[in-house]
Amino acid sequence: MKPVWIDGNKVDWQRSEITIAASISSIEPKILAVLQVLVEAKGDVVSQQVILDAVWENVIVAPNALQRCIAQLRKLFSDDAKTQRVIKTHPKKGYSLVAEISLSAPVLDNSSIQKTPISTFKQSATQLKLFLPIILGIILLASFYLITSLNNSEKEYKTIEPITSSDSIESMPSLSNDKQLLAYINIQAKDEFADSSQLIIKNLVTHKKTTLLTDTRFKGGVYFSPDNQYISYSQVIFANKTKCAQIMRISLVTRQVEKVIPCNNNFYHSPYWLDKNTLLTLKTDKRGGSELIVFDITSNKKTPLNHDLIKPHALAYNMQSQTIATIAQSNNGKPFLFFVKLNQELTKITIVNSYSLPFNNLNNLQPKWFDDKNLLIAKGHEIYWFDASGLIKTTQVLTPDTLFSAQAFNSHGDILAVLGEQDMDVRLRTWDQLNANAFTDKVIERSTKKEFSGKFQPYTNNIGFISSRTGHNQIWLKDQKSLKQLTHIKNEQISSFTWSKDGNKLAFLTDNTLWVKTLNNPEKPLNLNFKVKDIYQWWQDETSNNLLLNASIFDKAANKEVSQIISLNLETLVFTTEFKGENYWAQKISSNTLIMNDHQGHIFKVVNNQKQIIKDLDHITVQWRYYWRENILYIQDKKQNIWQYDVIKDQANIIQKFDLKSLFMTDFNPLKMQMLSDNYAQQQKDLVLFKVSN
Repeated sequence: MKPVWIDGNKVDWQRSEITIAASISSIEPKILAVLQVLVEAKGDVVSQQVILDAVWENVIVAPNALQRCIAQLRKLFSDDAKTQRVIKTHPKKGYSLVAEISLSAPVLDNSSIQKTPISTFKQSATQLKLFLPIILGIILLASFYLITSLNNSEKEYKTIEPITSSDSIESMPSLSNDKQLLAYINIQAKDEFADSSQLIIKNLVTHKKTTLLTDTRFKGGVYFSPDNQYISYSQVIFANKTKCAQIMRISLVTRQVEKVIPCNNNFYHSPYWLDKNTLLTLKTDKRGGSELIVFDITSNKKTPLNHDLIKPHALAYNMQSQTIATIAQSNNGKPFLFFVKLNQELTKITIVNSYSLPFNNLNNLQPKWFDDKNLLIAKGHEIYWFDASGLIKTTQVLTPDTLFSAQAFNSHGDILAVLGEQDMDVRLRTWDQLNANAFTDKVIERSTKKEFSGKFQPYTNNIGFISSRTGHNQIWLKDQKSLKQLTHIKNEQISSFTWSKDGNKLAFLTDNTLWVKTLNNPEKPLNLNFKVKDIYQWWQDETSNNLLLNASIFDKAANKEVSQIISLNLETLVFTTEFKGENYWAQKISSNTLIMNDHQGHIFKVVNNQKQIIKDLDHITVQWRYYWRENILYIQDKKQNIWQYDVIKDQANIIQKFDLKSLFMTDFNPLKMQMLSDNYAQQQKDLVLFKVSN
């Protein structure tokens, strides 16, 4: 059942939630069922017996059960039995829902005027005559201001109309150049890794929907050719047991699918059309490098563009102004927005303007053109507007959901956006020690928000994890009896953390700061002169506590910041470089030895800054992370195996098999044969339309 808005408040039936003034509350199942009966009656009176039969069918309940539900509903909507603004009681007859019901979310209208009783107007008539000259003067000044500022006025969005609303993810919308066709990607909620996504096309004139592709794993969006004959897209495949992404196109006339750019062990994505025979695309390698590529479909020629951009991350091409907007890094690693132009030979781009973005990372940033001059970037609950002069304004969208993208929908100024939330749970899998196929799964603490990065607290059965249940990423601790919030960070989001070896402390990372916290004491920031990208491990030597970190540190020889794995002494804040170069994950197993994996998933040792092959592990490909426990390394590979590597014996063997489709290892407890994983319980992103005011 699709969400409804009652008296301007969103009721989400699937999630059993009500959103009031951006605050989300859960609703008990029976209370929700009573509300559903009243909504379906569309304002008609529903007798008590009808409600009892619908909600408590064949169940004997207490006489006041229904009255309790009605009282709770009124409390949720700030209603009461006296005012009966939302739910009206009809003595000896039943109840009716008298509040306004809508299938779209109204955005707050600050121009609404409260009604004033007629008696008040009569009482104020004399006073009005006295102040009439002053009021007329104010009106004249206001009129002059409105006229002179008309060209700079901001369009106000009054309503949000859902185009889709389901448990599926509907995202990456693209409009044909004549604005008559809408293409988007559909991912079913149960499809955790988006391996079986669909490409849907909807005719906005006839409202007919057609499925063009199924069982496809997309990377990024889809794009119409200038003549609306083709749609280009990026498809993720496994070639020679290695994941990569190739550029494809599908004919809207014949439905024929054609490979345009093979992946060759790289990731090609964001294939914009420069004209009907030429594509502009991003190429990303497995070391994190990226470049812009022009591809001529007719000649099959691929041309890397010369440019001064550092790791271009996302782009948007404006066919009218022939301008490329791309998000890339600056010299200090901060995200920047660049406006660039292509030369006539399509071999080089020139930076026209560049601006620092008001964000701390590049994740999920999708630039989209609004017209030939204005660019939109959606982030959080706001839409940021840019033109050639930089950031010109910010439009806040009053919704508890997150904005993922925004673009022009038509010539009237309406905006097509992706709106929604991502629901992810930390899950615990426990195996029978003697039977690898016998296991049980348990969600650590269910919510409708994103919870991830579960880690066992050492020497306990407790589990720490990051949760956005309060609207902000914080670390929580789940023990056998209760759930406790450990951190209280404001204005920054926690991205990763690790426990100390004794389990009494933890270190965690926010957008800009590395923190250390002793349990039952406030967290403390560390004053560092370099950027920390990730926390790998808390380890102890004979004299001190240390953190193994992935950091970006200025290298004098290279005259730039480079990625390094460092050991940071928590007492002195002095660090030692363990490895220079791009890296995914590492664990320190002795004072001079790291276990690392490269971007191809191959695992190896680094001893005194020198690579060494691990013979027993050289043939495997690492799936995700691995964890060091008392001289044993626990590793997850891509063939549904968990390995243990004994450093003392220098031997590795398989200890467990599991269903790779449902688990990513975030931590491992070898004593009880348990593994924590991040699992998408329910994903919800919807296409919505922001209607502009007249």
